[in-house]
Amino acid sequence: MDDGSGTATAFHVVLVANDTGDANAITIDTNNTNLTMTAIQAAGSLDAQVTINGLTYSRAGNTIDDIITGVTLNLVATGSASLSVTSDTASVQDKIVAMVDAFNEAIKEINTNSAYDQETKVAGSLSGVGAFQRLTSQLTQTLLSSIGGLG
Repeated sequence: MDDGSGTATAFHVVLVANDTGDANAITIDTNNTNLTMTAIQAAGSLDAQVTINGLTYSRAGNTIDDIITGVTLNLVATGSASLSVTSDTASVQDKIVAMVDAFNEAIKEINTNSAYDQETKVAGSLSGVGAFQRLTSQLTQTLLSSIGGLG
């Protein structure tokens, strides 16, 4: 930028957009005859593009989490890549086993504490409490019910 003093001290104006992507590109109208500018754009304002199964998707940023459910894509360079998504069945199995173990332990505790011992003629602390019978029934129904959307 020439300050008009004749010494022609070089100054530069740098404009940077706050957000990425083509929709956030900075534009300058240079039609003003009193304004002479040389525009140099070091990095273009382009949307990230990714093609998956023949469909091209454009996003303003390089982190994309809305194309494949449960998967976040972090785009780091141009080029081709193969992506394989598999289920972690071992982890799911471990969680199911832990849930069944917890269920069995809860039912065991309820049954132990609601039983009546014929020999000692002593009732468990939960004996006759209908709420725990209903709880046992609800837990069993919940465990045995199917989960929608899985098949």
